[in-house]
Amino acid sequence: MCAALLIAYAATLALPPVREFFELVAPSFEIVATAGDAASAVRIAKAVRPNVVLMDLNLGELSGVDATLLITGELPETRVLVLSA
Repeated sequence: MCAALLIAYAATLALPPVREFFELVAPSFEIVATAGDAASAVRIAKAVRPNVVLMDLNLGELSGVDATLLITGELPETRVLVLSA
């Protein structure tokens, strides 16, 4: 069984390599959605209920930290991995 993964990453040009990395290195994850900003990440997480969110800290007006708090407050079973460059 695959773990559902939501990737929340602001740098849209870097998203394909991040997606490819998970597809090659972590086949036990199924990428179910991507989001380019924190508000979208929160909305999508509520809809798809991923097991794991790969969260960029720099997501614009609402930060990745804020989005993490909102997601884990609503979906306590969802785990968040933070990504920062």
